[in-house]
Amino acid sequence: MTQPLKFLLLIFLYLLFSAGIVLFVNSDFIVSGLIILTGLFLSIVLLENIRFLSQKIEKRTKNIMQESTAIYYQIESLFSIYSSLNIDNILPPFRGWAISPDFASLILSKMKEIKPVNILECGSGISTLLIAYYLKKTNKGHLFSLEHDKEYADSTAELLVRHGLEKYVTLVSAQLVEYTINKKDWKWYDLYQLNQDIKFDLVMIDGPPFQVQPKSRYPALPLLDNYINQGAIILIDDCSRTQDNEVVNDWLKEFDNYDSKWFNTEKGAYILTKQS
Repeated sequence: MTQPLKFLLLIFLYLLFSAGIVLFVNSDFIVSGLIILTGLFLSIVLLENIRFLSQKIEKRTKNIMQESTAIYYQIESLFSIYSSLNIDNILPPFRGWAISPDFASLILSKMKEIKPVNILECGSGISTLLIAYYLKKTNKGHLFSLEHDKEYADSTAELLVRHGLEKYVTLVSAQLVEYTINKKDWKWYDLYQLNQDIKFDLVMIDGPPFQVQPKSRYPALPLLDNYINQGAIILIDDCSRTQDNEVVNDWLKEFDNYDSKWFNTEKGAYILTKQS
């Protein structure tokens, strides 16, 4: 029961009992009866208010603690990124539409672990920059980044030039084209813009945006599976969103040669590993 309804119920009961005192109690005791009833009513109201405020304060305190912990993890991840890469220019903002620092840190840790030669990224941005910085540091590997939005692609290209990282990235301006998968029409990046002979060791899926279509990232694995090496990993961001989580579950039902692992990042992430 909501707080306003509780108070309406209390007022109704107060008026009901007051009427009962007036109608059925001896006239000598009406005033004292009403005083006692009013005191009791005010005490109940006061206690209910205290209980309600205590719950609100407890809930708000818990939310503040959770938010503070989340911010701490993002700052910790950001320090880890800066300490592990030789970043010599200002990075664009994280979070919001961009990836969060904890997911960026996860990407870099997995790159260090598997040492990928060919990397594919679906959706460009700050992740493009960080991956390029890692490739510059290790002097091994190349990133192919698919981007359907020309304005966004131009912005990413400008960032790469500003940071001196353009040679580590092939930025592919790939329009969203029609595909038919399992008898259903989908829009996804035009893969004919890619070298058909390349196979990837790491794939990062952060596009296209969910506004394009329901389960907008579903076509990724059906279309890319033949381009992915055995032992390669796929990183998927934003999996706290219902649709993206459902996409991963759909893939795991359709492809039995992938293992999955959940990571409790700010936006939720999965890593899929392609088995033999």
